[in-house]
Amino acid sequence: MEEATTRPVSGLTRAQACLTVVVAAAAMVATLPGRTFGIGLIESQMSAELGLNPIEVGHINLWATLLGASACFPIGKLLDMYGLRVVLFGTALCLGAATRSLASVDSPAALFVLVLLTRAFGQSAMSVVSIAIVGKSFDRRKSWPMAVYSVLMTIGFMTAFGTVGPAVRDFGWRYAWSGVGLAVFFLVPLAWLLPRAATQLPTADEEAAVGRGFTLRQALRTPAFWVFALATSLFGLVASGLTLFNVRVLAERGLTYEDYYETAKAAVPFGLLGQALCGLLARRLSYQYITTLGMVLYAVGIVCLSWVDTRGELLAASLLSGFAGGIITVVFFAVFPRLFGRRELGCIQGAAQLLTVVASAVGPLSFAFSVDSFGSYRPALNVLSVAVVLVGFAALVVPSPGLDGDSPTVV
Repeated sequence: MEEATTRPVSGLTRAQACLTVVVAAAAMVATLPGRTFGIGLIESQMSAELGLNPIEVGHINLWATLLGASACFPIGKLLDMYGLRVVLFGTALCLGAATRSLASVDSPAALFVLVLLTRAFGQSAMSVVSIAIVGKSFDRRKSWPMAVYSVLMTIGFMTAFGTVGPAVRDFGWRYAWSGVGLAVFFLVPLAWLLPRAATQLPTADEEAAVGRGFTLRQALRTPAFWVFALATSLFGLVASGLTLFNVRVLAERGLTYEDYYETAKAAVPFGLLGQALCGLLARRLSYQYITTLGMVLYAVGIVCLSWVDTRGELLAASLLSGFAGGIITVVFFAVFPRLFGRRELGCIQGAAQLLTVVASAVGPLSFAFSVDSFGSYRPALNVLSVAVVLVGFAALVVPSPGLDGDSPTVV
C-alpha cells in the first residue's frame, strides 16, 4: 500500500517539484467535463438532440451536482490511505470513461446518470486529488507551489475552453466531448510520473519539522476550518450564479453579450495577477489577512456589477472581481495544508471541496430567486456582497489552530 503522507519540498529536486506542480494542474484542468462551464459548452446542442428544455436541464444539473458532491469524502479518505499515484490513476480512468460515455448518451435518464458520474469524478473527486497533489508534496509553509499551480491551472482552463468551444461549434458536441474524454485518459500515465519522493512516508525528522497535523474530526472542531471553507464556498456560490446568469444580469443594465465577452477576456490576466500576488503576499502575511483582502475586493466588484451602465464601468468591475477571484482561488488551494498539516489532508480538503460543490449548486438558485421575487438580480448581488465582506472580516479575527509539536491544538 502506498502511503499518502508525503515528503516536504526538501525531498524533491527542482525538476521533480516542477513536474509535480504540472501534473497537479493538468489534473485540475481535466475536471472540465464535470464543471458547469464545461457542460455549458455542449448544453445547447445536447438539449436540442435529446428534446430537453432549460428547466429539465437545470434539474438534472442541480441533482447531479448535489449527489456528485458526496464523492468528496471517500476520495479524501482514499488519498490518505493509498496515496497520490493510485487514486489519480483510478480517478482519471473513471472520469475519462464517464466523459466518453456521455458523448454517446441517447436518453434523459442516461444523461442524468452520466452527468452525475462526471460531476462526482470530475468536479468533486479529481478536484480533491489535484489540490492534494500539491498539498501533500510540499512543505505547508511553501507558498510558491500553490501560486504556480494556480497560474498553470488558469492557463490550462483557458486553453481547454478555447479548444473545446470551437470543436463543439465546428464538429458537433458528441465528437468534441469524445475528444475531451480521450484527453482525460492521458492523466493515467501521468499519474505514474509523480516523483516517488512525493509519495513516500516522511522521516521522523521531517515529520517533526512540519508537525503531525490534524485529523478530519479535529479540523472540523476548529472555527478556522469553517470560516475559510465558508469564505471559498461563498465565492464559489456567487461565481456559479454569475457564470450561469451573467448575460441576463448585464442585460438588466442595458449591456450586451459582446460587452460581457470582451470584458471577461480582459479580466483573465488580472485573475492571474491576483494569483501571483497571493503567492508573494503569503511569504510575509498570514492567509487571514490575504483572505480578508480578497473577499473585500470581491465584494466591491459584486456591488459595482449591480450598478454598471457602460462597458467601461463593466470592465473596471470585471477586472476587480477577476483580481480578487485569483487571490481567493489560491487561498482555497493553500490554506488548509498551512493550517492543518498533511496528516489527513485528503479528508480535510475533501470536506472543504464538498462545501464548495454544494455552494456551486445553490448559487444559480439564489440568483433565480432574486429575479423571480424582486424582478431584478440586484438584491442577490447586494445581499451576497454583504455576506462576502462579513465572512472576509471573520477570517481576519478567527484564531489560527496551532500546528507545532507532536499534538495539534484545537481551538
